Amino acid sequence: ETKLKPDYIQKITDLGITEVYIKEEEQVRSQEVVLLKSELENTFKELNDNLGHSVGDIAIKDTANKLQVIFANYDLVARFGGDEFCVILKNPTIDEQEWYASLEREIQLYNRNSRSLLSVAKGGSYLRERDGKIKTISDWKYQADQEMYEDKSRKRRK
Repeated sequence: ETKLKPDYIQKITDLGITEVYIKEEEQVRSQEVVLLKSELENTFKELNDNLGHSVGDIAIKDTANKLQVIFANYDLVARFGGDEFCVILKNPTIDEQEWYASLEREIQLYNRNSRSLLSVAKGGSYLRERDGKIKTISDWKYQADQEMYEDKSRKRRK
């Protein structure tokens, strides 16, 4: 069994343990598994620069809490680095649009009651290709990253 170490800032799993978890989790290979990645958009740097790092830390904690609320019934919510997070969903029962809509609702609720506004870019990747072939961990993460960056780009064009 893989031990998951709490992250200092938001008390969810950190990058190193996430990598170990993904590589060691044998069950991942036999199930339908989705990797969702999200990151705070430009707001994180702006928060740190304009309001101080303590406000940036609060944004990280609050984003982590929103992700934990939305994905409480799934396997792993982790901080992947600075302002980036991932969620590993084993055998998900709802589709991508529902995950993303839930995240947007939570962020909008947060923004109504906060002095700092959050905006989150998101993307996902299934571990299995449509033909059933299992992706490499690197390809799995890359596809989720690319979708997240495409989401960020779409939002900037609006």
